[in-house]
Amino acid sequence: MDLGLVEPGSNVVACPGTTTCQLGITSSRVVARLLNGGSNDLTVRVNGCQNNCAHSDIADIGFYGKGRRHFGQLIPTYALRLGGSGMAGGDLAFGGPEVPAVRVPAATKRITDTFEEQREEGEKFSTWSRRVGPDFFDKLLEDLVQVREFELPMLQRDHGNSAVFKVQSTGVGECAGASIDPVDKLLLDIAYERNLRDAFAAKRKFKEAAESMDNVFSLVGRALLIASGAAETTPAEDQMVAAVTAALPDDQATAEAYAERYTAFVEWAADLDELVYPKLTEETDAWLKRARMSCRTMQASRNKKK
Repeated sequence: MDLGLVEPGSNVVACPGTTTCQLGITSSRVVARLLNGGSNDLTVRVNGCQNNCAHSDIADIGFYGKGRRHFGQLIPTYALRLGGSGMAGGDLAFGGPEVPAVRVPAATKRITDTFEEQREEGEKFSTWSRRVGPDFFDKLLEDLVQVREFELPMLQRDHGNSAVFKVQSTGVGECAGASIDPVDKLLLDIAYERNLRDAFAAKRKFKEAAESMDNVFSLVGRALLIASGAAETTPAEDQMVAAVTAALPDDQATAEAYAERYTAFVEWAADLDELVYPKLTEETDAWLKRARMSCRTMQASRNKKK
């Protein structure tokens, strides 16, 4: 007996995302409130990162959050997963296009509406999606996937957040697999951003390299704050140098070097002088090795006191 307690299309599930999970990249819980599975009651699952806690691989329509660069700027984005099913005889979802976060509600509605219009009688979404194939969805969502430079200001903000989007590591997440130490996670992110920096510079894209280097300084500052046991580990960007200095009273050499290297970076980023870049990165990378050792030393000291 249908008691009418659940409306068709409301079978939407999301992980906490950036609302509470410290590994979250996108605000999956917020965007999920804007989604609907349509009159055919399709299952929709939204993940705030690739850990797949919301099980997007066994949903009709699934998403997982990530950051993707367009014109050197990070855009909150969701990778689409289609045609999954956790029932007996079901298949894992296949990959679809990557959609900017602000356009995910429009993409979901377009998919559900198209399924309603084109499905054969009694045809399930998993069958239909495989019948039409991945290229069909690339074409269907082509205009929503495309990012033009003048659209960046609109697309750089995630749902429920007015700040410009940044991928930030804030510690251990809620998923059962998240056992990595917060400082170790930050150090991995630093290595990733350094690799991005070098890749951009090799293509002479110094504006993009500067953005990655800025992320490096933000991440290493937070790693130092967490390793030192500071109460505040996410200060505003313009307060990071002062926060690191205050958090390292017994290691002012590291704090002063952080301030010096960051100042040199800011000066270089003002004009992106290609001739200055090699020396800047050489000195920055040498300092990063010392900063990493400082983090390890502080970690060990704090662990002994526990």
